[in-house]
Amino acid sequence: TNGSAAVCTDNVFQGGQLFVTDVTGEGQNFFIKSHSSAAASATITVEITPAVHVAMTSQSQCGFVPNPYYGVQLYDPTAESFPVGMTNKAVTSGYYFWLQTWGPTVGLSGDEPPVQGGPIAPSSVTAGELAQYCVNTVAAGVYPMIGIAGPLAVANTETGPIFLMICP
Repeated sequence: TNGSAAVCTDNVFQGGQLFVTDVTGEGQNFFIKSHSSAAASATITVEITPAVHVAMTSQSQCGFVPNPYYGVQLYDPTAESFPVGMTNKAVTSGYYFWLQTWGPTVGLSGDEPPVQGGPIAPSSVTAGELAQYCVNTVAAGVYPMIGIAGPLAVANTETGPIFLMICP
């Protein structure tokens, strides 16, 4: 049953995950192949993979997580989001594009340039810029490490080589 107050549109969670949060079957995680639309409090049919290992009951509570690459937008350090990759050029909203998630590339250094050969994170100041990874920002629950600064030192507001390590 759709426990949300909003309508769930056909396949908006396709490629995402369904997970069992409470009661019988808790802890299971499935990939969503497809699903039906459902009004608030209406039944929703979900096709999942792999098969269910522990049968659920009508009391089992489940949640959906969308595909992290659906509706990608510029990383905002103030929002509840996480970086999923980098583009090699500016992208107009509503268009398909190539998103790099691993390997050598270049990135724009922000006000706190990454240390040569050190870990990097998204800037906590300006969306789209990179900064030195700092354990204190991780403790605050934001700014995850996304790679390693390249072999060349990079000054503020300049682009330099990095090795991206988000998703191999």
